[in-house]
Parts: sequence; structure tokens; C-alpha cells
Amino acid sequence: MELRFYPSAMHDAWSHTHEFMDDGLPGQPVTREKVYRAGPFQPCRFITPMRLRSESHIGEYLARADGVMNYPKTYRFSTAQQNRAFLLQTLAAHNWNPDATVAFLKQSDNDFLLRVDNAGFAYSVKMLLQQQARSRRSRWG
Repeated sequence: MELRFYPSAMHDAWSHTHEFMDDGLPGQPVTREKVYRAGPFQPCRFITPMRLRSESHIGEYLARADGVMNYPKTYRFSTAQQNRAFLLQTLAAHNWNPDATVAFLKQSDNDFLLRVDNAGFAYSVKMLLQQQARSRRSRWG
């Protein structure tokens, strides 16, 4: 291969790699946040909606004044991370009100408390409520 064709071949190879790696990202709506201005660049963060049973991403990039995106980095959430983030986003969307969140999720109080516990947020729920939820679930289980 002649050296003058090498950059074009590398560009094509990287294009294919990015298409493979970002299969679940293109076309998804994102929430963007501009962090600050650094000379001609605007560092930005983004996150896709937390949809259970589909890919969700978080990332960052530098935007130039002309709108061109530079140095994008994306991270795909694991299923466990996605479930925890979905739970937190749902609670936040309902003003951190457990009753409103339970109604939205169409779950019982006990199932919601167990879900919070299983997600690793037990520190935010009193031990008594957790024990009551487990006790009720075992009786009705």
C-alpha cells in the first residue's frame, strides 16, 4: 500500500470500529450540559434516557465554536448501573416522593422498598421498613 492511501484506509477502519462500538447510541435523544468555556472549546457532558432493556450511555466531548464535536468519549451503562440510574431518575422526577414513585411504577410499597434495597440504596430506607417489607413479602410470597 502506498503511504498516500494510508490515512484514508485508517479513517475507513476507524469509522467501521466506531459504528460497531456505538451501535446503541446514534439516534438516541440526549440531555446535554455545558460545563464551562475553555478558550475556543466548550466542554460538554451528555446522558441518554434510562430505558430499561435498551442501551443507555453517558459521555463527554469538546464542542468548537463552529459546532464541531471533538474528542467524544462515551460509556455504556451496565444493566445494574442502568437499573439504579433509572430508579434514581424516577424518584427525582417525582420530587423524591416514594408514594408518587410507587404509583408511577405500579408497584406495591413492599416491592418498591425491596427494589430500593436490591439497588444498593438501603442506607436511604430505615431498617424497620425493610424488615416489614420482607416480612410481608414472605407471608404473601
